[in-house]
Amino acid sequence: MAIVTYYLPKDPTLTPEEIAELEALKDFDDPMDDPDCPPSTEEELAEARYLMKKYKTRILTKEIYIKEGLMKA
Repeated sequence: MAIVTYYLPKDPTLTPEEIAELEALKDFDDPMDDPDCPPSTEEELAEARYLMKKYKTRILTKEIYIKEGLMKA
């Protein structure tokens, strides 16, 4: 096993590009407001909790949804 050592400068200074990137992020909306991934409804959350208990898992896979008839193969 290799040992990796990182040395950081004692006085880190940001480059102008890094400062501009940080300034642009200040105006960025909440990442939870993603139009491609809308928030789950209470019904979807309840169904997910039920399936997690039924299959004794914390990760719901595509196979579980197919087995339950909630998704086509």
